[in-house]
Parts: sequence; structure tokens; C-alpha cells
Amino acid sequence: MRNIGKQISDARRKQNLSIKDLSERTKIRTHIIEAIEAENYSVMPEVYMNSFLKTLATTLKIDISKAELVKEAQIAPNQETVNAKTPEFKESAPIAAKPKPHVAPEIADFAEIFKKRNIQRRDKKVYYNYALISLLGIIVLAAIYFTITSLYGNGARHNTDFIQNADTAVVTGEKPSSLFSYFEKSDSLVLTAKAKDSAWIRLLIDGKQIIEILMRPGNEETWSASKYFVLDQGNAGAIQFYRNNQLLPAFGKRGSVVKNIKITMTEIINPMDFKDTTLTRKATRTKAPDTVEKKPKIIEESKIDSDKNIFNREESDESQQ
Repeated sequence: MRNIGKQISDARRKQNLSIKDLSERTKIRTHIIEAIEAENYSVMPEVYMNSFLKTLATTLKIDISKAELVKEAQIAPNQETVNAKTPEFKESAPIAAKPKPHVAPEIADFAEIFKKRNIQRRDKKVYYNYALISLLGIIVLAAIYFTITSLYGNGARHNTDFIQNADTAVVTGEKPSSLFSYFEKSDSLVLTAKAKDSAWIRLLIDGKQIIEILMRPGNEETWSASKYFVLDQGNAGAIQFYRNNQLLPAFGKRGSVVKNIKITMTEIINPMDFKDTTLTRKATRTKAPDTVEKKPKIIEESKIDSDKNIFNREESDESQQ
């Protein structure tokens, strides 16, 4: 079958399709479609040209077999030269030799090949980046590990002494410090709140962080600070506060609102000037009995003269007179 390019052009025009529309449907470049319609099959290698012809014929619903496509692609480029040099060749008997079957690989366009190559290059770059990032991460982790062991691991080697006495061994020296103990000492002041009744809290930590919370019975919260807390509370007495696990006295009368209670490591500054006597009353109630032995009082001899002495003294005075 000849004139495949003309058949493709006629079918495209009958379907009111432009070359650009056909290119979008088949993913074949416009200049390749134009060359095929002009029956110029030399713009591409034979393998790709056969694939393009098959795609166009399928899209435009032209009944062309694969063998005829191969035959057309082989004969069309040299058709004019054969007709010019051997005009009597057509009048002779047809050649009986059968063309060798050739299977064209299904390749849509060079763009797909280029996309695959670009994707492979991008994948290689991504692998290189991942490898570089992983290597840098390992180096950073190793540096952190050696730094920590050098700073905090020497105590375990140099501060342990063993003293053997009889059948026992006593270990003296400082306990080896660890990374966890380092972080535990970073905040020296810990405040714990345990709610017995509903109350609101407004807490200022080191003058930087503000926490506002509504606590209900049974709730428990813990905060850490480096220097101090400033506490505002509603319904005083509804919440028990512990400073470093030590119970603090109430900051105001039960049910009242207290403000600007400053809690440090060593003191509690209460501008409300309230003293909780609950703890002192409990102490007086549970005071131990006095076990000091009471000594009996000694009755001293009276220094007042008795009547007998006074009478004797008067008689002696009269005799002298």
C-alpha cells in the first residue's frame, strides 16, 4: 500500500483535526506529523517511523497492517529515484521475494526517552544527597557522643576508690554523673500543685512564661523554674502546693483570691500578709507531754521575828534603863 502519508492527511482533515490536535492526542511532535503527511520518512530512523505510522493510523482509524507499514517505510524514501532510473521495472513481472517480517518496538516518542533519562539523573542526584546528609548526621552524632563522654564520663573512672576491710568492700568517691542528672539539675526549683477543689491558677515562671489553668479535684500539675514563680490563685486553700516535694502553707483565707505570691528557693513573699495557723494548731494539739520532773519547793525559814523574841527584847531594854 502506498501514499500512507496522504491517507493520514485526508483522514485528519475529515475529522476536522489540526496537526496540533493530532500531536496532542498521539504525543508525536508536529514536525514529524508534517513530514509523514508529506511522505518524507527519512527524518527519523526506520524503527521510530514505523511506530509513529502505526500510532497515527490507529488514532485516525485507518486500516493498515504492520507489514504494509514496514513496506511503505522502506519503499517510500527511494520511490522517486527508482521511477526515474528504471521506468521499465514496473512493466516486468513482480518480484516474488517476500519481505522479511520486521517487528517495530512500541516507542511513542523521543520525549519519553529523554524524560526517563532525566528521571534517572535526578534519582542519582537524590541518592548522592541522601548519602551526604547521612554521612554528616553520623559525624555530628559521633561528635556529640565523644563530647558527652569526655565531659561526664571521667568521674566514673577517677572518683571511685575501693577499700577492702575483712570480708566487705566499701566504695568511696563521687557517683558517676550522667546526661540525665545534668538535665535534672538545669531547673533547681520545682512547684507541684494538687487540687482538692476547683480553682484557677495564673503562674509566671522566671518572668518569661505565663501559664493559666483551671484545676479540678484530683488534678495534679508540676512546673520547673530556675529562679522563682509568681502565683495568682482563686479559691485559696483548694490547692496544695509543694516546693521541691515540701508542702507549703496556704496563701490566703479559704475561698479568697490571692495575687502576686512570689515563691523562690528559700522564701515565700506574700503581699496579702496572711499567716496559715493550721500547721501551728496541729503542732500544739500533738505536742508531747512534759516529761521534766517537778522538784518540790523548799520552804524557807521566815525572817520575821516571832512574838517570843520581841518580848525578850523589850525586857532587856527596860533593865538597861
